[in-house]
This record gives sequence, C-alpha cells and structure tokens, in this order.
Amino acid sequence: MTDDQALGILVVLGDSRRFEIFRRLLDTAGLSSGELSDGKAASSTSHHLKMMQRVGLIRSVRRGKKICHVVCKETLAEFAKWAREAAENATFAYLTDILENSETR
Repeated sequence: MTDDQALGILVVLGDSRRFEIFRRLLDTAGLSSGELSDGKAASSTSHHLKMMQRVGLIRSVRRGKKICHVVCKETLAEFAKWAREAAENATFAYLTDILENSETR
C-alpha cells in the first residue's frame, strides 16, 4: 500500500459517520444501505458508502434483490501492514535519535 492510498483511507475514516458505518460493517457483514442509515438520510449514507468503496474499504454484493456492503479484508490487511511498518520506522527513527543525542553528551 502506498502512502497516498493509506492517506485516502485515513481521510475517509476521519469522518465520524463513515467511521461508525465502517465499524458496524466490521461487526456485521452484509448490511444494506437502509440497515446502515439509522434514520438518517439515505442519500447521505449512500454518499458515505461510495467514499469507502472508492478507497477500497468496502464492496457491494448482491444477495437476491438486496445490495449489501462488506469490508474488503484484503485492503484492511494491507492498511494494517502499512501502519505496522510506519510504527516500526517511527520506533527506529526514535531510537536512532536517542543514540545520536547520547553520543554528543
């Protein structure tokens, strides 16, 4: 995953409503737009779902006459790998900084 792709995911999940929808899909795969609306405007929910689809977080699947949404596990795994590598790099940079600063004392 590139930094730009990760940024896209972070931006999309930075919205509290989209994050709420995403969390619900993590807990219960295969919810329809109506089930995800929670009394809010269907057009708003549809917009949020499209944004999550655009960055590859979710995909739509047809189940009979119903269109349901599920989390793309592959994208989530790639994002987790990117975040883990970023955390490792930050740790190495922090340790390098400590070592370099302790040598100058």
